[in-house]
Amino acid sequence: MLIECHKSLYFLISLALLNIVNSLEIVNYPSDQFVNLYENAIFKCKIKDYKKENDIIEWCKNDFCTWGRLIELPDGRLKYKSLSKFYIIGDRKNGEWNLLLENVTSNDVGNYKCSVTRRNDQSVFKLSSNSASLKIMEKPSTIELNHPNSIEIILDKSQDIDCIVEKSVPDPSVTWFMLDTNIFNELISNKNNLNDKRSIRLVDKKNSSFRMNIFKSSNSVYINRLSLNGSMDLLNKTVIAIIEHPLIPEPVIKSVKIELKYPPILSISYEPKEPLEEDKTYTFYCNSKSDEEIKIPNNFYFMNENHKFQSINGSIKLKLNRKMNGSFLVCEDTNLIGKSIINYSLDIIYAPRFIHVPDPIIIVNKSTDSLRLKCKVDSNPKSEIFWVKNENEIIHKGENLLLNQDLNGEYECQAKTMGFDPVVSRVAVVNEGPPSIYGQNLYFFETNKELNIRFSVLSSPSYHSGPICYKIDMNTSSVLKIIYPSRNKEKYQIYEDDLNELKISTKFRLRITNPSEDDIGIYNCTFSNQFGDSFFKFEINKKAEPVNVSLALTLIIIFSIIISFLIMSILILICVQRKRNRNSMGKKSLPSVSDHSGYEQNDKLTNSQYQIFSCEKITVVNNGCMSKNLSDDRKIDNSFKKQSNQISLIMNDQNSLESLSECLKFPSDTQNLILIDKLKSISQSENSNGNNHQKANIYSSRFQTNV
Repeated sequence: MLIECHKSLYFLISLALLNIVNSLEIVNYPSDQFVNLYENAIFKCKIKDYKKENDIIEWCKNDFCTWGRLIELPDGRLKYKSLSKFYIIGDRKNGEWNLLLENVTSNDVGNYKCSVTRRNDQSVFKLSSNSASLKIMEKPSTIELNHPNSIEIILDKSQDIDCIVEKSVPDPSVTWFMLDTNIFNELISNKNNLNDKRSIRLVDKKNSSFRMNIFKSSNSVYINRLSLNGSMDLLNKTVIAIIEHPLIPEPVIKSVKIELKYPPILSISYEPKEPLEEDKTYTFYCNSKSDEEIKIPNNFYFMNENHKFQSINGSIKLKLNRKMNGSFLVCEDTNLIGKSIINYSLDIIYAPRFIHVPDPIIIVNKSTDSLRLKCKVDSNPKSEIFWVKNENEIIHKGENLLLNQDLNGEYECQAKTMGFDPVVSRVAVVNEGPPSIYGQNLYFFETNKELNIRFSVLSSPSYHSGPICYKIDMNTSSVLKIIYPSRNKEKYQIYEDDLNELKISTKFRLRITNPSEDDIGIYNCTFSNQFGDSFFKFEINKKAEPVNVSLALTLIIIFSIIISFLIMSILILICVQRKRNRNSMGKKSLPSVSDHSGYEQNDKLTNSQYQIFSCEKITVVNNGCMSKNLSDDRKIDNSFKKQSNQISLIMNDQNSLESLSECLKFPSDTQNLILIDKLKSISQSENSNGNNHQKANIYSSRFQTNV
């Protein structure tokens, strides 16, 4: 139990000490100071969470820290009693203990640091800052490059350019630039251009051709080195070093011209300047570029597996063929720097040519379940190879075609090469059995144009009968051709396009001269061999006449005009009908009332209250357009409320005029009232039936609305 208590106490003490250590921190460190002679220097030091009663701050020079007692001056600064020009300045309550050195001399040069010691009842902790140097600035005595004017660099060799600065405090800033030699004089004549970094290209440290190092050969000599790896990028270039120092008002500019030494630079050209093609003659030249005057004569030759042609006067004349494709032209040249060799491979364009094709006829039997056909083409550029079956179906792309079902048919190997016409190789695969016939099954003819029906026959063994072609009729069949070769000047002629002695794979053409509508119908051609007969059926129809574009366009325009007229007529009728409806709405009669005089009714839609009066045998005529009986039960119409026009009333009884006011008067709380101002006259109207009616014209009957 006692041991556990000791452990807990030790843990708490350790935690407290750790908190003290964590809270002790220097947040503002001193930095290197470069000042002129007899100027002031300030080293900063700030303590986080400064505690006056616990913390002691000291300054050290070159690790000597005992500077004696501090005296507080009237201006709030602290001064070391034994040191006349060392002061402590800053807001000490916030932990600022900055060191001020007045009138710095060479004796003050050294390294300075601050330290803080925190004391408590149990322990003491001390923390020191980094060391910061104090140096008196000194203007460089010399600035120069190890290559003052130019430097020779051999291709693929490295060379260094050193910028050497002596007695410089602090070290100078050196920046390297690269620019073209031909614009250097223009820039150097105006130093403002050189100061404008946009005029020249900064040497990129990431570029593998350059490497920069900085070092000191002694305490007083500073060297900034630029290492160059010789490459053609340095040809006709100038390197510029811009040196800057606080005590130099204008940057110092040093330049060195690069003289690149390299073996001959070789290239091969030819005439005429066009792509190399087969069966054309070209003259090839070896071109050598070198900065050395003494050169060994170049060596230029053509070489392939079997031949080597040496050049005459640096040129070779060759008539190209496809066997030369991929052969080399070799050019060699030497100067004092070294030897150069260049190889030029001939890339000759030539047309496709088959170098391997299957046999034109392959006979298979019933036991054959697969067959491989191979087609290989020599061309430049490389050909695309397609396999086509029965002249209309692409079944494979590539040199090798594997057949494992439906072997029978005629196949084409088509080689397509960019810039050339396709080349085709044909092979017929024939099964032993009755002849196989294939071709197009539907043909259209045009008047006065010849019609050709084409079909192919595959037969193993050879067919011995045919072709017999005839037109199929519902009742009879008419034979068109039985024998061949055809005779001239016949309407129907059959030609054997591909004559084959074995008659295994043959193409036929049935030509119909001047076809007419009599030729429309279905036809059949028959072939036979020892295994049986085969039939080829096709249909002939007339080609539709071309559409008269002008007539069609005229009909379309007329039809569009008619449709537009109908649409406009419908719209006009709709507008007239809507106008009539609006007039009818505007001419609604006075509201009729029910027989229940004095009955009040609420209108839920308009939130208005109306009183209904009893007026019988009174007819209201509104502008002579509408007549309705007031005895009809209906509420006051909203459209009537908005009217203000003269109203004529026709009554059967003169006494009704006396009650007219009561009949048409409405409660004043609705703010809607029809006033009868005056009964101007009452006259007898004559009627053909002898009926007398009294007519009262009520003028200035107005409907007043106050909404």
